[in-house]
Amino acid sequence: MDVLRKPPSIAHLTKTLVELESTDQWRRVLGRLRKARLIDKAQVRDPDRCDVHPLVREYFSDQVQEKFPEAWREGHRRLYEYLREETTDLPEDLRGMTALSQVVAHGCHAGRHQEVLDDVYRRRMHRGPEAYSQFTIGAIGDDLAAVSCFFDLTLSDQPWDQPVAGLVPKSQGYVLNEAGWDLRALGRITEGIRPMTRAVEVRQDAEDWIAAANSAANCSTIYLQLGELAEALKYAQKGVELAERSDDRSGPWGPQHSYNRAFLGEALHKVGRTEEAAAVFRKAERIQEEWDPARPLLFAVLAGFLYCDFLLDQGKYQEVKQRAIQTLEWNIKEGRIRDIALDHLSLGRAILLEALQEKDTGDLSEAMNHIDTAVADLFKAKQEDHLLLGLLAHAALRRVQGKLPDAWTDVEKVLEIAGAGPMKLHQADAYLESTRLWLEEGERDKALNVLVRGKTMIDVIGYHRRDREVAELEKKLAER
Repeated sequence: MDVLRKPPSIAHLTKTLVELESTDQWRRVLGRLRKARLIDKAQVRDPDRCDVHPLVREYFSDQVQEKFPEAWREGHRRLYEYLREETTDLPEDLRGMTALSQVVAHGCHAGRHQEVLDDVYRRRMHRGPEAYSQFTIGAIGDDLAAVSCFFDLTLSDQPWDQPVAGLVPKSQGYVLNEAGWDLRALGRITEGIRPMTRAVEVRQDAEDWIAAANSAANCSTIYLQLGELAEALKYAQKGVELAERSDDRSGPWGPQHSYNRAFLGEALHKVGRTEEAAAVFRKAERIQEEWDPARPLLFAVLAGFLYCDFLLDQGKYQEVKQRAIQTLEWNIKEGRIRDIALDHLSLGRAILLEALQEKDTGDLSEAMNHIDTAVADLFKAKQEDHLLLGLLAHAALRRVQGKLPDAWTDVEKVLEIAGAGPMKLHQADAYLESTRLWLEEGERDKALNVLVRGKTMIDVIGYHRRDREVAELEKKLAER
């Protein structure tokens, strides 16, 4: 305990390290550091090798950066150039992506931001428009760690607001978009909105219309989750307008003016403008079919899932099953873990809802297989916002099977994550599912109380997609 209360002075250790003249002296210093628990234990095969506590690394890094900035940049340059060559060029696992995020950090500390963005982050981590680290591996944390290196936090009171000056305008819009996307995917919704709205502004100013349209769609998604539906609808409409301004309307995943219409359809669906949403989705799919006759259905990067979600509310369960079976095949070929998971979710929900309609819930194993797969894959994809959709579907299925404790576990997890976001649409959906669970348990007063909370939230945010379900639950509660 005395060692912990009175560790060697950092300044003294620094002086000692500089003055070392022999291997014996070096090992004595290492011994003192280990005794103070500031470096790892000795390795049998390599006793001179050591790794210090992160706080010690941070201390010395800050000292060198402040007092010897040229040496600090030179050290990072050497590490960057070494690791750039030693790491796997196009890794296919999380470990490889973590290594590349470290390459990005060293390169940016060396002041080579544009080079690092183009060659390491975009080419090696994202593999161009494929966004491999995000969609295929689900390395969202590593992706965010890497993209954070392209921001200068000293120039703004708001994190994620100002990309470094060493990036050209189009690249600044790009890193703003990726930061916003990663923050949203990790459930940090309120943090994600600022860089995403800035991405729209920067890309629009650069007349990068397709990229600006893509960021506008992302803004719409974030505002929907926050429960700010008017803003969501505004950005969804803006996205369509921006996409139409480009002569070349091809986006990273197909026709951009089709993709943006799918997000407009989603926003209209959420606010209860059903006929308008249907028309917009149909138009989006006509554009997709003209663009790619071999794959005439909406399917890429959420678009197909959003349409299936809409169709399920219209009771078109057979159509959703047919669609999701086909788009699952296409997405498996694309290798996008999130979109594969969402196709499974569409299939599971369609099977469950059809069984409920036909009052034939004896064997729900197929629905369970799809929903279990969706939840597991969404965990892997590190997509908290979409994971909540999977957990809510899982809760509904468990409720129908009579497994109420398991259903409550799912709902409580949704409320925990959604409340932290905050993700108000998911909260409202969880309140409705809680109402159904209390009714199953015969707790009518508790069911009424939680329904009032859900209905109030739905009315305040304008989430009119759920009006019919609220009315059905009120009718059940009125029955004696």
